[in-house]
Amino acid sequence: MNTEIEQFTQGVFNMTSRRFGSFAEILVTKIYPSMKLSHSSSYDIEIEDKYFADGKARVECKFARAYELPNQKLKPENVYEQVMRSQTSNYERSIKCPSACVYEGLQIPSIENECKFDCIFEQVKPKDFDYLLFGIFFRDRLVIFLAKNSDIYSIPGYCNKQHRNSVDEGQFHITEKNFHKFWNEFMPQMYTYEQIIKKLQC
Repeated sequence: MNTEIEQFTQGVFNMTSRRFGSFAEILVTKIYPSMKLSHSSSYDIEIEDKYFADGKARVECKFARAYELPNQKLKPENVYEQVMRSQTSNYERSIKCPSACVYEGLQIPSIENECKFDCIFEQVKPKDFDYLLFGIFFRDRLVIFLAKNSDIYSIPGYCNKQHRNSVDEGQFHITEKNFHKFWNEFMPQMYTYEQIIKKLQC
């Protein structure tokens, strides 16, 4: 891997959660120039669109990073050993996008013999946005999905009760087991880290 690309990829996986969220939002505006950062506290991005109220569509961004899950759960008898093994950097724990085969120009993921991962997308509030742009940073590429707010409730495994007293605030998981379902049901786009770097440098 090119040294610059590897260093950039490591930075994506090792930055703090808050900085990662801000990075993802800025990256979206670089990939899709029609999208602009929002000043609203309810949603992240807006697009000018005469068919929506106030002449703009509200877009919420949710991104995650794919890490290989530990092969053992924490238990009283193994907690010391597991903590000592946690010294591995986030980048070293990152995994590649599920293996794919080429079909009509698209790469269709396979879940056979893949590493286990669990990406959670939280605080999803469909009433506050028109579109949900969500994606996963794998070690070798970024995969982005787009869903209308009316499609949120049909997302595989979506739960609209994130907390006991929450109202219309949900969450869902993307794992190696359901990744292909998201691929088939939504509109995936893929970007290599080389492409991402070029977008940011434009």
